[in-house]
Amino acid sequence: MKTIHDVISEKEEIELKKLADNETAMKALKKVLLFDVYDSGRLKPEVDPDPTKNFCLSFLYDPTTGQEYRINDKELGEKLRASLEGIRMVQSAFNTLERINKQEQEKDKESNPAR
Repeated sequence: MKTIHDVISEKEEIELKKLADNETAMKALKKVLLFDVYDSGRLKPEVDPDPTKNFCLSFLYDPTTGQEYRINDKELGEKLRASLEGIRMVQSAFNTLERINKQEQEKDKESNPAR
């Protein structure tokens, strides 16, 4: 079975380790990648609630025109499930980055017992 190490170069792995070691950058990257899903439809102080800002509702109608899409319940469920799988894949990628960083930290401890 392929692992992430089979598809990234040594230079890319070094950069990924730097990224994974930077907690602030990791959080920011996650926010950017998942912004539309995690943030959509959430209430915020001093902002009028807009129930149309929700990625699930975008499967049913165009919020800019208000035009409804013709989609049956089966198709809606398929789109929702596909979106959930996409979210899981992004989260899995972040978990992989964290594992790469932990493996590097463990190697460092093994090679330098003084740490």
